[in-house]
Amino acid sequence: MNKYRFVQTRRRRYQLRDEEEIIAQITLGKGTRATVSTASEEFELDVVPGIRPRVVRQDRADSTIARAASTAKFAIDLPQVTLYWQSLAKFSVDYGWALSDGSVVVSYAATAGGSTRDFIVEVDSEALALDVIEHVLTIGAYLLALTCIELAPITGTHAAARAPSLAFSRGAR
Repeated sequence: MNKYRFVQTRRRRYQLRDEEEIIAQITLGKGTRATVSTASEEFELDVVPGIRPRVVRQDRADSTIARAASTAKFAIDLPQVTLYWQSLAKFSVDYGWALSDGSVVVSYAATAGGSTRDFIVEVDSEALALDVIEHVLTIGAYLLALTCIELAPITGTHAAARAPSLAFSRGAR
């Protein structure tokens, strides 16, 4: 297993790192659009909504890089295998790419305390070809960043301040 970290460095900016270097930096723009910078290139990703949403890469005539899947939220079709983006735990913020048999190939697990700002990423390097690992990690990091934006008001440190008042709940009299 290879280990990486996925951390939020600033508001709407995330980094995917190994021990020595930054593999990818993801900067979220408006909506679901993001700019991804790696050592070799820079490109934009976006989610095209609809009945069958998909993740597209904007610089290649909107090429689909992750499609909707019936068994998971998204799927990546690689030359040898298809990976499915799934929640790995019922009550925590753990996600990952799994094979059709359910075995997890890449996992993104929140660090102690369940923070949506810092994740440990583990990759089964024997299950994936070396040339696709960065691609899979980057797409997963993008999807996780979108998830963190959605979950931040609920699990963040200011969650109590955003919670609705109990004075207006049913039976509060």
